[in-house]
Amino acid sequence: MTDQSLLELPVLHAVRLLGFANSRAVAERAGTNHDEALRVLRESERAGWVQHGAFADIDGWSEDVVAAVYREFLPLNARLLRAVTDWQIKPAGTDRFAPNGHSDRAYRSALRKARSGQHNWIGKTDVDSCHRVWFQLHEDLVATLGIDRLTESQAPK
Repeated sequence: MTDQSLLELPVLHAVRLLGFANSRAVAERAGTNHDEALRVLRESERAGWVQHGAFADIDGWSEDVVAAVYREFLPLNARLLRAVTDWQIKPAGTDRFAPNGHSDRAYRSALRKARSGQHNWIGKTDVDSCHRVWFQLHEDLVATLGIDRLTESQAPK
């Protein structure tokens, strides 16, 4: 039996890519057998991630949850961007955009790694920092929903 977490993403991604498809098509797209795909689909339906619909002789699976998650993500994204900016910049004198040297321990606190002096884990983009992982999540949501970054403010409401 395939590990649930290893199978869940390809099955859910298949539903997203197909838009509306029966469980056999989802299984084929996900590269798994029908029984495993159906099990994941049913569990995902209970979790509210996908829905099964039928009309006349057509039935299939679809999802609407990504757009809802994205709507909830946007205000959190604004907060994180503000926090990362505050982490990276510490206004000094007349320079509003002076880089934060992180020498003033009272100015910002962060997770365990930052407390131990590993400041790269907050805002750097060349390691899997908080900022980088958040950015990747944002990019995945944008790509999944087909949102144009230039018109992102017009995201699904």
